[in-house]
Amino acid sequence: KTGAEPSSIVIAPDDDTAYVANRAAATVVKATKLTSAPAVSPPVDVGSEPTGLALSPTGKRLFVAEFAEGRVSVIDTATMKVVGTIDEPDHPRALAVTNNGDDNDSDGLLVVPEFFGEASGVEGSDTSRTGRVRLYKLSDLTPAAAVTLAPISSGFAPTDATGAVIGPVTQTAPNQLASAIVVGGKLYVTTVSASPAPPFKFNVNVQPVVEVVDLQSHQQDLGALEI
Repeated sequence: KTGAEPSSIVIAPDDDTAYVANRAAATVVKATKLTSAPAVSPPVDVGSEPTGLALSPTGKRLFVAEFAEGRVSVIDTATMKVVGTIDEPDHPRALAVTNNGDDNDSDGLLVVPEFFGEASGVEGSDTSRTGRVRLYKLSDLTPAAAVTLAPISSGFAPTDATGAVIGPVTQTAPNQLASAIVVGGKLYVTTVSASPAPPFKFNVNVQPVVEVVDLQSHQQDLGALEI
């Protein structure tokens, strides 16, 4: 047992240690000796509703997204003590960390998507939200240039009961940025994007979108995917 409502888990570089965030309990625990005699540490109190975890490349620091608190806490994994916080985010839910494969924890980035899109246009329109991905330098946790995610074409047009197209292709705006993963120089963020303008049909008002970010340029990547 780890605590009430375990919501996220991350495995340490030794493949024998894990960290678990307990959303209802507002705690984090360390689970050791996973492959032999699993044991769980005393809980570490963090802010309200911890929902996402990420480790620095060496595993020395654990980052905790506190969704309701509007904060990211930093835990020293050796002592299991909170050693810092990032207070800028409003509703962080998922986290990711870049890793260039060396043993240096200071040359990467902490990736913190804002869960909700930010109001940026006429309310109720298909372009009324902009996504934001905050970036922080692992060296000192100061902000790097944030990435904004503009509305995009959904690729779908509304149809009537017969299947005939009755309007232009719908635009859709980033919202509910729920997960993030770094692969090479790219960041992939899952979103439930919103298109609230009429007509009201299930297949054009809500769109599942995977946003792509180029981490070199800190720009939304709208190019064709290489498969």
